[in-house]
Formats: sequence, structure tokens, C-alpha cells
Amino acid sequence: MNFKQWLYENFNASAVYVNTPRGKEEYSVPKLAQWAAKNTRPTPVSIDWLKKNIANSSGSGYQSLLSLPEEGSEEYLRAMRSDTNFPIIIIKEQGETWIADGNHRVMKVRLSNPDKNDSMITLPAYIIDAAALPDPQQI
Repeated sequence: MNFKQWLYENFNASAVYVNTPRGKEEYSVPKLAQWAAKNTRPTPVSIDWLKKNIANSSGSGYQSLLSLPEEGSEEYLRAMRSDTNFPIIIIKEQGETWIADGNHRVMKVRLSNPDKNDSMITLPAYIIDAAALPDPQQI
């Protein structure tokens, strides 16, 4: 399955709100991912880096870094079905960094590497500065 098919099948109706210099704007997750693929390069990030940089308990993604789902739960099964070959999307807003897409991929790499140090567990990420995003209608 190619990237476009995967996005459409998994996130067709998904959207996130990003605080840009223009205000709070709604971005389609598939379009945001396509924009990131064209305009940025994936960067390997470690779980340790994510723990240090994801803002606080109100930031998206923080919970997936603090605890893991119980084996057999719906969250666990969803995490294990996720494809870690596709980069997660991290948004850097003024004063906050959060995961816009990829919480289950983060969980999967953590679940798949229980004995590894968090600094050794990595996954690819698009790190997007919210100030660099164009208007949602332009992507």
C-alpha cells in the first residue's frame, strides 16, 4: 500500500487544530501529512526526546508516553495494527509541542521494545513549525 492509500484508508475524516500566527486553524490529517512529506524530511526521534519535548498532560501524545495500554484492550490492538513505517507528525507551536498524528505508532514502538532504553527506541517524525504552515486551504 502506498502512502496516499494508507492516509485515505486510515485518516480520511481526521482533522487537527493548530495554533498558527493567523489563529486556530483546522487541518485535514491526510493533507497535513502530504504537505509534510513534500516540505520536510523525516527526522528520527527517540521516545526519550518525545518525553522531554511533548508539552504536558494537555498536549496530544503525552498520555501515550506515560503509560501503555493493557494487552488485549482496544487501544493495545489498535497500536499493534499501526504501521510504524510512516512518520508521526509533531507540531511545534509557540510554547507547546504535540503529536498531531501517530500516538498509536508511538505506543507500538514502546510495546515492541519493552527492554530497550527510551533513548534507544526511535521512529521517524515530521517536525512542523506551526508558524511555517500555509493556510489550510492552500495545502
